[in-house]
Amino acid sequence: MSEHFQWYVIWDENDSIPAGVVRVHADHTEEAFTRDLVWERSDLRHRTPIPARWASPDDAQRAMNEMIRLMTLCGRRDWDGPYQYYGIFHHERDSVDVMNAYQLVRHPRENNWDAQRWDFATEDGWSRTDVLRQIDHASINSEAVPITPAEAERFMAAHLEKHRASGN
Repeated sequence: MSEHFQWYVIWDENDSIPAGVVRVHADHTEEAFTRDLVWERSDLRHRTPIPARWASPDDAQRAMNEMIRLMTLCGRRDWDGPYQYYGIFHHERDSVDVMNAYQLVRHPRENNWDAQRWDFATEDGWSRTDVLRQIDHASINSEAVPITPAEAERFMAAHLEKHRASGN
């Protein structure tokens, strides 16, 4: 039989971003899932000046998923290199997995508008695009989400494999 918990969510000051999820065991010990993305024994619920709100298990899971998504996005910005890469997604919520992107774009760090789209049509795989400008001006309904070079490589490798498998 699975253990039943009492669940609490601690939101930021604006009630927009979850700062932690607390689960209370039957013996009243507590564990917190924070932006470190691990469960740790904690008294966070009693230490924070922000009130912890009771949550259903589903609400607690949604808050954890949002923390994972946000920390993944933050981690994508912490690298250096000559290019900034973006996955282009229909919805930002899909951006946790780069394979949900429908397009890959890069631009040199020193020039945000000299963007290139990755495709099969050119010799080196890159062609000019204005998709970032279109998103910025809301002329298309998509999200440009920063991704790491490693995620860009994984995206390209998977799409090349799919392209080869289709016989093109």
